[in-house]
Amino acid sequence: MTTTAQRLRDSIRTGEFITIIYSAGSHSGELRQIVPIQMVEGDEKVKARCLIDGITKNFIIDKISIVDDDGVITHSAKYEPTKKYNDITQLGADITALLVPRNLHVNVTEDGITIHKVWKNGNPHKGNIMAIQYYPTSTEGGFTDDGGWDYAIEKPRERPWSVWGEKFSNSFKHFDKAASYFLENINKVLD
Repeated sequence: MTTTAQRLRDSIRTGEFITIIYSAGSHSGELRQIVPIQMVEGDEKVKARCLIDGITKNFIIDKISIVDDDGVITHSAKYEPTKKYNDITQLGADITALLVPRNLHVNVTEDGITIHKVWKNGNPHKGNIMAIQYYPTSTEGGFTDDGGWDYAIEKPRERPWSVWGEKFSNSFKHFDKAASYFLENINKVLD
């Protein structure tokens, strides 16, 4: 697995910009794009142009988290790769083992996982507090010739995996990235 410094060096060679979360500075914790220019002081800092304000500055590598196109952190000094999941059943088994002892109900189907609070009598609430779901197609509507409404236009989704909770949501092209985002946000449910 490549390190944050290696990923930054690759970007210096290719000239590409990288999306990061920098845990310092005036925009601490916000997504920003940078164009790395050179490594400074070994692998401790990188000189890069910040595309938020157009200024070239030094970024401390230990405070950088690199984010991919799906919004998942892929490189960070604090990043620990999560287990790769191949299917929803595998993820569902781990989530169930984690959450059922905490008095939450986990519903696993072939298309997704929903997490529900539990009533005092042990029955799950109807509404979920967090979910990961597979939606392979989207249905669009349109007017028919006689003025009625038709929902017959189905299109494949570019990002069929959806993850949502009370204060977050995202969609993903690949299941493993959706599963990673789902796991990253489990703590929001437990708080």
